[in-house]
Amino acid sequence: MPASFQFNASAELLTGLREVLAVLDPGLDNPWGDALWLTAAIRRFVGRSAAKLMRIGELRPVLNAARQDRATWDR
Repeated sequence: MPASFQFNASAELLTGLREVLAVLDPGLDNPWGDALWLTAAIRRFVGRSAAKLMRIGELRPVLNAARQDRATWDR
């Protein structure tokens, strides 16, 4: 995974990244897991990664997925 996945083309944090991480990993206890979640190309996103969707302005499906996954993990 590229070390710059969390940045946009202007070298700024992806819009919504803090919000997604606050949902996904509120204590920021698992940075490697967070990075994997953000960069893995998955079926839910039609083979794209959460970071890719965020980069093209598709924050809502990423936040929804983060909420779903967090709820599943908290069971």
